[in-house]
Amino acid sequence: MKVLTILVFALSLAVGASSAHAFEKGSTTLSLQGGIGQAYGGTYVIVGARGGYFFLPGVQAGLGVQHWFGGPPRITQISPYAEAALTVLPAIAPYIGAFYRYTLIREPSDDHSSIGLRGGIYFLGSSRVNYYAGVVNEWQLGPCARDCSWMYPEFGIVLRF
Repeated sequence: MKVLTILVFALSLAVGASSAHAFEKGSTTLSLQGGIGQAYGGTYVIVGARGGYFFLPGVQAGLGVQHWFGGPPRITQISPYAEAALTVLPAIAPYIGAFYRYTLIREPSDDHSSIGLRGGIYFLGSSRVNYYAGVVNEWQLGPCARDCSWMYPEFGIVLRF
């Protein structure tokens, strides 16, 4: 199965504990995501949500769900993830993360799993607004005819309340 994902925009609304530090232990996040992806010869609009919890300073674990709209087949993805961010300067925090993704594909049924790594930089604007830019590399698990890995950019805004 061939899936090429191009994430061109992600808008994240994060709801967490009020704090001056974006990655404080005990903070939670809830993100809304959007993007564009290509699969099965078609282009899809991707809408999703992601929630996480910082169980250590700068280290979060969470779960994301995405649905792809735009054609047959219908595609839904479920992704548990872990991510670490380190504030190295007052305004910059590099991040690295890993995820497992289960992709449900209906008509034809071609469900599969993948794993991936992501990394980039958070740009810390204020205690309520952060931006990020990075890259994701993903590998399909199990049988795969061709194009079994993909690399794509990610960009976003995080608003804290």
